[in-house]
Amino acid sequence: MPVKKGYKFNDSRNKKIRNAWTPERKRKQSELWKKQYAEGKRKHWSQTKSDEEVILIKKKMSDANKKCNGSNHNHWKGGRHKVANGYIHVWCPEHPNAVHEHRYMMEHRLVMEKYLGRYLEKWEQVHHLNGIKDDNRIENLELVIKKYPSGLHRGSDVICPKCKFKFLIR
Repeated sequence: MPVKKGYKFNDSRNKKIRNAWTPERKRKQSELWKKQYAEGKRKHWSQTKSDEEVILIKKKMSDANKKCNGSNHNHWKGGRHKVANGYIHVWCPEHPNAVHEHRYMMEHRLVMEKYLGRYLEKWEQVHHLNGIKDDNRIENLELVIKKYPSGLHRGSDVICPKCKFKFLIR
């Protein structure tokens, strides 16, 4: 069946979509708008408003973007998710040791901090005794210190039988 120019069929519903933005139409429209901007026939939205209106619109857009993060975002799933390496991350924007701009913390570190009643230092690690990275029960966690840099040998190294990681017990 021949299709009229400017029409596109949606295979999932077998309905005509009027004025579909085909690549050819996008290219032609883009060329037309460029020409109109160059001739002064078309203006950017900010050029059609007063300075006060532009400032007000930009402020509203900025406020809308600020409201759209964390629990206000439409993709929010509770702030707790499993990452590719197997650990659980929890959203903690107010935590001083939260990583990256997204402000997430590893759940096993939060569990140990709550148990100890203080923040963990950067050189302290929380080790999963059974090797299961998403098993964050306090009885499965132990606090260890990262191994000192080579050349400094204080104490003795302990090797985890599951993951073969070397720890220095405090």
